[in-house]
Amino acid sequence: MKITHKVPAEKDFIDDIVCNKCGKSCFNNKSYSPEGLIEVRVRGGYGSEILGDGDDFTFSICERCLAPIILDFEIKPVYGDTYHMDEDSFEEWSARARKALKEKDKRKPWKS
Repeated sequence: MKITHKVPAEKDFIDDIVCNKCGKSCFNNKSYSPEGLIEVRVRGGYGSEILGDGDDFTFSICERCLAPIILDFEIKPVYGDTYHMDEDSFEEWSARARKALKEKDKRKPWKS
């Protein structure tokens, strides 16, 4: 027969997720919901001269830093809004993203 007792488990609670690029919070001010790429993992491929052969990087990037990177792509990415099931195009997303970035620049700075 097993004799057991309960052991309180220690759990990590995320207080914040900070963008590695700008150093600001990835959480928006309206809800406790992170935006952007919260944990990106990149590995340099075989023979990579810049990233390093097999070198690993893990980082977070907020939507404010990520959007300009996507907008700057020479070849547009595959785009789809699976959450809302909209029929928006990448061009429509681009226009919304550019407008939102301009509006956020006018507002007071994000929490750091």
